[in-house]
Amino acid sequence: MLGKCSTQSQPPGTVRIEMFRNMQNAEIIRKMTEEFDEDSGDYPLTMPGPQWKKFRSNFCEFIGVLIRQCQYSIIYDEYMMDTVISLLTGLSDSQVRAFRHTSTLAGTPPVCLSEACVSVTSSILNSMDPTVDPCQDFFIYSCGGWIKANTVPDGHSCWGTFSNLWEHSQAIIKYLLENSTASSSEAERKAQVYYRACMNENRIEELRAKPLMELIEKVLPGYLNYMVQLGKLLGRGDEDTIRPQMQQILDFQTALANITIPQEKRRDEELIYHKVTAAELQTLAPAFNWLPFLNAIFHPMEINASEPIVVYDKDYLEQVSALINSMDRCLLNNYMIWNLVRKTSSFLEQRFQDADEKFMEVMYGTKKTCLPRWKFCMSDTENNLGFALDPMFVKVTFTENSKNIASEMILEIKKAFEESLSTLKWMDEDTQKSAKEKMDAIYNMIGYPNFIMDPKELDKVFNDYTAVPDLYFENAMQFFNFSWRVTADQLRKAPNRDQWSMTPPMVNAYYSPTKNEIVFPAGILQAPFYTRSSPKALNFGGIGVVVGHELTHAFDDQGTGSLGSLQTEPISFLALLPLLPGT
Repeated sequence: MLGKCSTQSQPPGTVRIEMFRNMQNAEIIRKMTEEFDEDSGDYPLTMPGPQWKKFRSNFCEFIGVLIRQCQYSIIYDEYMMDTVISLLTGLSDSQVRAFRHTSTLAGTPPVCLSEACVSVTSSILNSMDPTVDPCQDFFIYSCGGWIKANTVPDGHSCWGTFSNLWEHSQAIIKYLLENSTASSSEAERKAQVYYRACMNENRIEELRAKPLMELIEKVLPGYLNYMVQLGKLLGRGDEDTIRPQMQQILDFQTALANITIPQEKRRDEELIYHKVTAAELQTLAPAFNWLPFLNAIFHPMEINASEPIVVYDKDYLEQVSALINSMDRCLLNNYMIWNLVRKTSSFLEQRFQDADEKFMEVMYGTKKTCLPRWKFCMSDTENNLGFALDPMFVKVTFTENSKNIASEMILEIKKAFEESLSTLKWMDEDTQKSAKEKMDAIYNMIGYPNFIMDPKELDKVFNDYTAVPDLYFENAMQFFNFSWRVTADQLRKAPNRDQWSMTPPMVNAYYSPTKNEIVFPAGILQAPFYTRSSPKALNFGGIGVVVGHELTHAFDDQGTGSLGSLQTEPISFLALLPLLPGT
């Protein structure tokens, strides 16, 4: 085992390292020393040769092992690192420093030997599989080590770097939710109450299906007879009675799916965007009495026949209206109750979770039993009350300086994009100008929305939401009502460009074609995508790739519609092949 590394204060240029006992370390040192020509004497102070390249590769590997196995880092500054190199090479400290200085003057960039560089080098080397010939399988050569070390966990169909980082963020959120001293606002405390109610499985099991049954009585008074037939999910009725009704609902859902416009035809928002009045909507889909419904959900705001409404699929509404008119009213009632059960059963006792798990196993071949309860509750709290919870997360994981650095990187990537526009032979000058104007107009949102860091502003946002201890189902229903009231309150108001569609802990990013904005939450501005101490090149290779990915969405088949078409002449992809690199 590698001995402890001393962290005591030492004179410049010295460091104490105890005996290396681990065979792996000894082998690495042996490899490094054997590849030097011991008869050559002092290493010549000239440009690095093949021997130095071999040494540098092996040395990075050695330092990676050192950093991983030592209890403390031994690397304080360049002087200490020079001493380590001196010990391993036989060169004097002055020769090592002189070599580094000569290499820099000769135009060769100096080797970064900071703790951050060494640590990330170790991570990169561990992710590779050098036993594979890169000419035969470059992917496995580059990523084979990572794949071996990261098997797909039970309950997941895939796993990747995003997944690893989200696991890390989940652990932080769990600690914050369970630590009552971490909250500083009433909104944060509401998130903690919501989480604890979700974690109180004894209370949830005690209530069984009662909360949902009470909700059904409330939503549809007089429909209690149907509850007797609702099914095994609610613990009543036999299969012979239930199955025919469920089959009718399934057939109805199948009919709805068959008249739904395919996903690939819904990508062009300009094509499917239709603005009509409430009166025109009533004519378009007469099976539904729209004005009473709209006035009920937008109360106390009044909706009249001239109210403008955006319809995204006129054909679907016409067909669904005809389908509703042809269906038995009892089936439609059953369908509404079924949707209520399906959307709320996850807030109930274990029997409902077991039923959901069986269905997921049939659909995706994965089980959810391995998911700890705290992860379920954490995810649900984050999904529903994320912005109330997120100030605690931001304080622990994010710094304002990271926002500034990310902004600078985005600006540099934008500049590189704009520079590349002038090289595109297939794009005329007017289109290039339009593309540049659109790129310049893209709005950046980084880290978190500002309001969450102001306790008064945060409490104001969540003022109308109440979380009750130990009543998980009721808390979830309260949030659904609260969320809809917040949404309804935006009617007739100008769009808020600073409104986020993703909470800060999310390990993701997005581009909004309707707002022409890119959003990078604090959750993705973490290692391995980004760290403040990492070399700039690594950050560009990490979060920079994500930035480039989101920026290009502004010019895909959805993004181009937000500021007009960027192509003056229709060009087929095959026509572009001769202009692409490597073709």
